[in-house]
Amino acid sequence: MKNNSKISFEQTYVIDEKAKTYYLPRCYQYLEQKGKELYGPAFKINSEQISSIQKILTYAIQDENSSNKLGMSLKKGLFINGPEGSGKSAIMHLLKPFFGKRFSFESKSCKTISFEYARKGFEALHPYLHQSGKYTRPRIYCFDDFGTESIQKHFGNECDVMKEIMCVQYEEFIEKGHISHIVSELTPSEIEKKYGTKMRNQLRTMYNLINF
Repeated sequence: MKNNSKISFEQTYVIDEKAKTYYLPRCYQYLEQKGKELYGPAFKINSEQISSIQKILTYAIQDENSSNKLGMSLKKGLFINGPEGSGKSAIMHLLKPFFGKRFSFESKSCKTISFEYARKGFEALHPYLHQSGKYTRPRIYCFDDFGTESIQKHFGNECDVMKEIMCVQYEEFIEKGHISHIVSELTPSEIEKKYGTKMRNQLRTMYNLINF
């Protein structure tokens, strides 16, 4: 993607009749520009990444017609899957402005969450298991490096932290439509091996799978 002129986020769309219409080439240009600023001049969006980025972008701007054509549901979250170094976490971070305030999310490392449990016990899991009354809407989390965490102990109480969290996230999704996102190196078959068939089926229900 070769375009040396810098653009602002506001230049990625036009507003017509109070609705935003995004221009995809400018969106990709903006993402690559911000990527170079944050991750260094070597950062670039490869042609093989475009289809995956388009799916995430379409979801982020809540384009229902395009999402349906791409086989995605706006009522589900995103499960971003790909090998180490494929840029999936970076892309999710760079795309945050496109999600807007209503669908903004907070990224949390699964390893960090598991270590927090080891230090503090179940108190550390409270934000992911119960919605705080301080917020007018449920906080949306993006669980990064899903599957790299290990089973932890807190004063002898052993816990498969992310499995516990995802069980509650599933209940929240089914009962209230609350969503979350996942970034992981694990394939669906590896998910099943680590967490079991039930978890794999729940994740299939909760998320749109996007491969990097």
